Amino acid sequence: TTIFAYLGMFMFSTQFHWNVALVLLACLGAVLSRGVMVAALSVLLNGIETCHAALSRWCGGSPAETGAVRYAPHVRHYDRIVIDRNVQAVLFFSGLRGAMSFALVENIPAYDAVTGAGSRYTPELKAMTSSTIFFTIFLFGGMTYDLLERCGFAPAAAAVE
Repeated sequence: TTIFAYLGMFMFSTQFHWNVALVLLACLGAVLSRGVMVAALSVLLNGIETCHAALSRWCGGSPAETGAVRYAPHVRHYDRIVIDRNVQAVLFFSGLRGAMSFALVENIPAYDAVTGAGSRYTPELKAMTSSTIFFTIFLFGGMTYDLLERCGFAPAAAAVE
C-alpha cells in the first residue's frame, strides 16, 4: 500500500520529466520482456520436467513413484507439460507490477553539477518507471479476473437461491 500512496502523491509532481515516447517505450519494453521471460522459463521448466519423466521411466518407475509433480489434473500421466498456454497467460497478466524497479529508480541520485555524481536522467527514469507500474496495475490487473475465467481458473460462482 505504501507504493500506491507514493505513486498517487508524486505521479503529477514536478519531479518527473514526461516524455511520451520514453513512457511508451518503457511500457512496451516491460510487456515484451515479461512475455519473453514467461515463455522462456516455461519452456525450460517443461523441458526439465519432460527429461525427469523420461529418466524416471527409463529407470523403471513412474513419475508419481519418483516424486515428479503433475500440476495440471487434465493432463495424462506421461504428458509432462507443467506450464501450459493457459497458465502462461495467467503468469503474464498477473506478474509483479514493478516494486523492485521503483525501489531501484528511487535510489538513483540526481545529478550534481559540482561533483558530477548521479544521473541527469533521474526524472525521466522515474516517470518511465511510474507509468509502467500504472500501466501494468490498471491494464493487466484489471484484466486478470476475466482471463482467469476464460482459462477456467476462476472459482465457480456461488449458486443463487
